[in-house]
Amino acid sequence: MSTDKSSLSLRYHGRILDHLGIQMYQSPIAALAELVSNAWDADAENVNISLPDQINTNATIIVTDDGIGMTFDECQERYLNVGYARRGDNLDEKSLGKSRPILGRKGIGKFAGFGIACVVNLKTTSKSTGEATEFEMNLDELRTQEYVEKDSGNVSVISHTPPDESKKHYHGTIITLKNLTLSRKLNAEQFSKSMSRRFLLHTRSMDFKVTVDAKPIPDDDDLANIQYDFPNDYLGDERPDELIIQDGWGIEKLPDNQQIKWRIRFNEDPITSDELRGISIFARGKLAQVPFFFQLSGGLSGQHAQQYLCGQIEADFIDLFDHDLISPERQRINWERIECKDLLTWGQNRTKNLLSLWKSRRSSEKQKLLTEKVDGFSDRLEKLSNHEQKTVRQALSKIASISTLKNEQFVELGKAVLTAWEAGRLRDLIDDIANSGDMSELDLLDILIEMNVVTALHTAEAVRAKLDIIVGLHERIKTRALENPIRDYIADNPWLIDPEWETFTKEMRVNKIIQKAAKEAKLDEYEDWKKRVDLVLSSGNTLLVVEFIRPDIPIDHDHLSRFSFYMNAIQSQLSASTVHKFTNYIGYLISDKLDRSPAFVQSLQEHKQHQRYALDWNGLLTRATVKWKEFLKVLVERAPNDARLRSLLEEIELK
Repeated sequence: MSTDKSSLSLRYHGRILDHLGIQMYQSPIAALAELVSNAWDADAENVNISLPDQINTNATIIVTDDGIGMTFDECQERYLNVGYARRGDNLDEKSLGKSRPILGRKGIGKFAGFGIACVVNLKTTSKSTGEATEFEMNLDELRTQEYVEKDSGNVSVISHTPPDESKKHYHGTIITLKNLTLSRKLNAEQFSKSMSRRFLLHTRSMDFKVTVDAKPIPDDDDLANIQYDFPNDYLGDERPDELIIQDGWGIEKLPDNQQIKWRIRFNEDPITSDELRGISIFARGKLAQVPFFFQLSGGLSGQHAQQYLCGQIEADFIDLFDHDLISPERQRINWERIECKDLLTWGQNRTKNLLSLWKSRRSSEKQKLLTEKVDGFSDRLEKLSNHEQKTVRQALSKIASISTLKNEQFVELGKAVLTAWEAGRLRDLIDDIANSGDMSELDLLDILIEMNVVTALHTAEAVRAKLDIIVGLHERIKTRALENPIRDYIADNPWLIDPEWETFTKEMRVNKIIQKAAKEAKLDEYEDWKKRVDLVLSSGNTLLVVEFIRPDIPIDHDHLSRFSFYMNAIQSQLSASTVHKFTNYIGYLISDKLDRSPAFVQSLQEHKQHQRYALDWNGLLTRATVKWKEFLKVLVERAPNDARLRSLLEEIELK
């Protein structure tokens, strides 16, 4: 215990490194961005970050730069001097060689590596002397020292070579992070994008290149999905007074005479990444504030535009005050400080103004789009009365005013509204839309839900009608109706075979080829086939052939084999044709009954692989009934609480 009571001394516990490294730089991006900053300050022209292929005990991250390096004494007096302020009292200090603005300020960024690793190894060669030094810091060893004393020798020097003129050109620094504390492998592409958003240096300086695994980080200047780009997209009197536009950036002075540069963009689609959505602030080319909205809350005009907004502001003055206004990990600015007041106020006003502009422009563009698209329906609209035209147009305009709707979504909704009105459906709903005030997203959602229910109900009624038709066909079969009427019945209603075939129609263009294929398959030479009835349907590139065998003749293996040969003949002849472009061929053989022998059942399974099927009438109609009932259940699931749909389903289930 000291007997000198005239003074006290400040001592540092070894665990202070937990606060200077681990807790401040917990993400790989934040930690490694500090090492890139150090390379910039060292006048490096090239910095490469080498990421590990996998995370294990031997995994390392290596940051290599070709900066000026350090001598042994500089390692001690600068790098290992906790809190060493490179800028000192000159907050606007520049580097000696390239006159770059110095980024380092607090003197603790050197410990950033401890945020993701337990061991930091540093090799450096001085550009001025050629002196080379390698040392290693082990976090666990430094933690064990209860208090860190000056000249304690707690850093291991692995190697040191004296000044050597011939080694000067090897100048630079290599930092290797070992014993990584990462839980998973880093995605190099995503890491590279995230690193690019930490800096403007690589886009502002032609002699500073940052690579990840030897690949340059992107410029983060993708214009492919940009809808509005401010300040370039200001129109007329929208442009603020005193604004200067230079290379796509706005230059303005705040009331306190501090200068800023800014660029704010709106994407076509919502921005899903928190890392991108909002406005970032940079000081001296380095991130000072992660994307945010200047502390704005609800009740804003065009508030939903925040989901589409990304922007950058250069405010170098933030990093030039005596009091450091930027958090150590470069995530946020201390907005409580009076020095930040004018920037905060400017940011809030500019953001609110641009959000409002976005809302009005999106609405105007949708109105223009509406006019263009509705003009395409002029023939249909002219068939409506003047009152009906007015109602439909008003409804579409209200939907167009919802700013979060994509143009493609709006067009599809517009088509649905026109079609529904023409069909006499949803007219009360459409009239409600037309007569509503400003429509919100929630209003539209409520209407869409009701439209969904009503549409499902209309569709369900149509399904019931189809099931009634199937019942009618059952009656035809029972009364031994002639095959030709049955064939015509199916031709008019091809969905009887499968609901997906509602778009199929009679195919008359291939009659000669069908006849030629039947001759090649020698169908007319067999008694069972002489009174067959064939039906050919098509849709797109698909040809559907249905053959009805004479009544009372069960389909057996011979029938199936000959039918398969017949289908192959059709396919081969059509494939050789330059007129017909069918690529998908489906065949159905239908009769009163099927052979039920195990061998035939096995043969059926084999032919299914080539889309050749055999069904009896009962199987055909039962399958269609089951599929339509399944479809009806799906409709009910769209609105499970709607009593009308439930009642309809129960009614059909009883049949």
